[in-house]
Amino acid sequence: MQKNKTISVLGQSIDNITLKETLAIATEAIKGDKNLTIATVNPEFLVLATRKKQFSSTLSTFDIRVPDGIGILYLTNIFTRNRFKERVAGVELSEKLIEFCAHKGYKVALIGGSAKANKKACKNLLAKYPSLALYGSSAEIIDPSNPPPKLLAELASFKPQLTLIALGAPKQEYFIRTLEKSIKSVFIGVGGTVDFIAGTARRAPLFVRKIGLEWLWRLFCEPKRFKRIINATIVFPAYYIKNILKQKINP
Repeated sequence: MQKNKTISVLGQSIDNITLKETLAIATEAIKGDKNLTIATVNPEFLVLATRKKQFSSTLSTFDIRVPDGIGILYLTNIFTRNRFKERVAGVELSEKLIEFCAHKGYKVALIGGSAKANKKACKNLLAKYPSLALYGSSAEIIDPSNPPPKLLAELASFKPQLTLIALGAPKQEYFIRTLEKSIKSVFIGVGGTVDFIAGTARRAPLFVRKIGLEWLWRLFCEPKRFKRIINATIVFPAYYIKNILKQKINP
């Protein structure tokens, strides 16, 4: 795989890549039956990676780390000469890859979300793509480093070419590292994507996404996300600016 140009954000190298470019790499890996790991990095990831060395180390080993967070783009644009090409949203990446697999006859595993949401997401996908070979499991209670043998056996038997893990960070990234030892697939940590596919959560209207206020929409729709929104909109910028100032003082 050709190495992408990256931009360093809080010590993590984020690929400066478009959705189209990411799809091209992922579909080639699917067609070639190759392992590929993709992390959909948002500000919360970077705050967590700053606080947890294990997660920082794990994240740095992923093949591709796409910028899935408008705050990442804004701050690098304001404080550096670097410019990310665009935001690569995990839900859009997932939907387009599922569509590709459905049309080309490849298998998809969707793991994560509540049992109800996962079941509804699978139902919606099969209604949209009746011929899709799909395996679904909520895996709500799971030790990423020691998953249930039954789940591993079922995945090994199913042999998905695309495996979407929606357990939230850092759980989903740890689980991907465990899974890739036993099955060959394109693995993507996709956070709340199961809820979007299930229809239990709604994405912000396109114009809201374009002006970078999807976080405010999600806070309005899901007030329980308040702490996570604070990490993305206040803690992350504070860490980022502190890091920039530190670099200027100690170049």
